Amino acid sequence: MTPHLHLRRVSTIIFVLGTIAFIISACGQEPTPNPTEVALVTQTAVAPALADQTTPMPVSTDTPTSTDTPAPTDTPATITSQSSPPFEAVAKRDTKTWQGPDRTIYPETGQLTKGQRASIVGQYKNSLGELWYQLEDGNWVWSIWLNLADEIDPPDVKPSNIPTPLTPQPIFGEVNYVARVMAGPSQKSEVLATLYAGESLEILGSYKYWYKIRGTDKNGESIEGWVTSVSVESPEAKKVKEITPTAKELALTIATPTPTPTSTPNPEQEKRQLLANGYIFPKKTVNLRSGPGTMYSKMGVAQASEPLKIIGQYKLLGYVWYQVRDKNNRKVWIRSDLVDIDETLTVPQVPDAEVSLVPFFLGDWYNESLASGGITKVTIRTDGKTMFVHILGKCLPSDCDWGEITAKASDAHDGAFTLYHVTSFSESTLNLRLLNGNRLQIIDSVHYTDNSGRPDRQFVDTLFHCRAPSKKVLIDASYDGGVWWFPQRPDEGFDTSRHRQGRWFSDYLSCMGFEVTELPRGTQITQELLNNYSLVIRTGGGGGYLESEVNAYLNYVSGKGRVLLLSGALLPQRSDAVAEAFGIQFGGGTQGDQIIDKFVPHPITQGMTTMHYGWGSGILAAPDSSTLLAFLSQGTYLDMNNNKIHDADEPTGSPVIGSMTYGNGKIIFSGTTYAWLESPYPLLQNSIRWLLK
Repeated sequence: MTPHLHLRRVSTIIFVLGTIAFIISACGQEPTPNPTEVALVTQTAVAPALADQTTPMPVSTDTPTSTDTPAPTDTPATITSQSSPPFEAVAKRDTKTWQGPDRTIYPETGQLTKGQRASIVGQYKNSLGELWYQLEDGNWVWSIWLNLADEIDPPDVKPSNIPTPLTPQPIFGEVNYVARVMAGPSQKSEVLATLYAGESLEILGSYKYWYKIRGTDKNGESIEGWVTSVSVESPEAKKVKEITPTAKELALTIATPTPTPTSTPNPEQEKRQLLANGYIFPKKTVNLRSGPGTMYSKMGVAQASEPLKIIGQYKLLGYVWYQVRDKNNRKVWIRSDLVDIDETLTVPQVPDAEVSLVPFFLGDWYNESLASGGITKVTIRTDGKTMFVHILGKCLPSDCDWGEITAKASDAHDGAFTLYHVTSFSESTLNLRLLNGNRLQIIDSVHYTDNSGRPDRQFVDTLFHCRAPSKKVLIDASYDGGVWWFPQRPDEGFDTSRHRQGRWFSDYLSCMGFEVTELPRGTQITQELLNNYSLVIRTGGGGGYLESEVNAYLNYVSGKGRVLLLSGALLPQRSDAVAEAFGIQFGGGTQGDQIIDKFVPHPITQGMTTMHYGWGSGILAAPDSSTLLAFLSQGTYLDMNNNKIHDADEPTGSPVIGSMTYGNGKIIFSGTTYAWLESPYPLLQNSIRWLLK
């Protein structure tokens, strides 16, 4: 044995003997009573305090002023030895308090200042191995920031008494012009996608002058990355929490070697010289396009302060666009209000012959609102000299065919032209105008000539440009109770080439770029069938589903399926087996006003104010994890016994639309099919975007 090891063993023996002596001396004191189980105390907004608990101390959201004198140095204040809770502790430093014992999942609730005293009633070790103390007011502090007497061991708080974390509300924003989504928080990172003005996105956190976001790219696929904070507007920007990028995200920044300067340049002087010589400079990173408008394809981007040689200008749809040569010597276009220019510069006009918007009119257009009673569909073609416009208007049982109306193609080069339509009872002037975002506005001014005395009227319809199919959608109307397929009957067979109430909805989805399949009544549902589709829209729902069909839906959604679950009025003795399998219970039949007048802020309800609900059911129960999004008016009640009388126990203002996740999938559920077949813009668009995100 070496001398060092011998001395270490002697020291250990002395320490053990000293500890034994201390324990023997303590035996003469009064025995310490066993601490009773500590009941969890939380703030009222989270869970009510137990009846036998003392009144919680209020926690100020401002920095509290301690009534005790804080210690002037890191030496902790003296703590009196105690035998039962609450135990006295002193904050080692300024620290936050939390709603539960984990900083990563619970919100902050207050603050302790250095030297401030606190009362401890329990302790808990979380899944990260961190020991946390519960304060007498129900809040929690990480143990490393409190001084507690060595001999004190607070009682353990049972896991069942740990509060459920509050679900943080997502923060949404909107692109104010253009936002490049980068792989990391740097302009030198890889560009993942480009989002444009008006597009909605979710803000996940902030880092310096960057936001980490989640959005949807041009193909409808979910994209996650970083954008500059100045490119996004959000009324809740102050609520965005700071986050730290991952090592991988920071590593994605491409390093650029610093050149050795040969002389000290004067950037402002160089910029003034270039401006005088006919160059312009983008004020920020902007898109370069093949023509003077956002309908033209993107040719690339120009960085802030990148010099571009100006060629000419053209005014289109209210904006002046400059034609320039980029760094690759290509002719491209940039919007004038996004650049710095020498105001004394004379910029020539680009001839009309070089700019034509006629190609952007061509194709099929569909009314963006299913609730519109006017124009439903427009098809435009040209032979180079003439524009041929075929218009369909909403009629029953099939659309009214207005025929093909013509105009000169030269009239449409600037993005707008006029049609004249005469019938046996009216004369109409239709002004067609392209809008940004591949949309077409038609203003129909009608003068009645049938001596009916009807006043002149004006109708405004906005249509979107139909896209080629890219995803598959299944309309499951196999248990439809008469909404989707009406007026077709089982004895005649079901035929998608004939009129049915669901036709406009189906055509609308087709124009949005979906390949639509409609299942007739009596088709058996299997998981193999559902797995072939990106989205399933279930209509009706009051039929007698087989257990295997219910399981098919459960397995489809849990495996990343997306379902728009539309039910119907469920009178006594009727139920929706698929909905109930997901924990959703519909019931009753709507009577009274039959309108929705309350929408909860959410990406699904963005832009919605009121909506006709019609005949349907209400949501009687839904999983706690779901979000209820829309509520009936107080003048609409659920007739639970089908007596057409508002009985005292029948509810008003019931929820009727909700959303939830299930496994890896998503569901939007609603107590009606009929209202969705004529849903106002933009409810259906928002819903599909959220489901497929």
